[in-house]
Amino acid sequence: MNNLPNGGKVVIVDDSFQEILPLINILNKNCVPISYYTGRNSELPIIPLKGVRLFFLDLRFSPNVDAKTIVSNACNILKSILGENNGPYILVVWSSTGNEYKYELEQALDNKKYRPEYLSLIHISEPTRLALIS
Repeated sequence: MNNLPNGGKVVIVDDSFQEILPLINILNKNCVPISYYTGRNSELPIIPLKGVRLFFLDLRFSPNVDAKTIVSNACNILKSILGENNGPYILVVWSSTGNEYKYELEQALDNKKYRPEYLSLIHISEPTRLALIS
């Protein structure tokens, strides 16, 4: 069972499906398989994925604005979804908060608080996000 393919090489994590639907449609139109998660622990994969190369991650899943909590939640999501041997990937922080938590997230990732090493971190703010999916 563990040897079955696990789907897409692109992962999207966002608690608002309607906000991310235009991006999903663009990827689907171009035959790019995706795996979508809401970010809720109960819905994350039981077995981490392998071979993910592009990871879109929303940072805000609650009204909590504490940087430590938001970064910890982001790292836990990354740990749950990406396997230890995932390989290099690009992390796109897809957030309406601008660059608010960028530094803290980069520090956590660089300090290896989470397993697979990312190749690049791209932070997309709300205006850019809207322009990309319009």
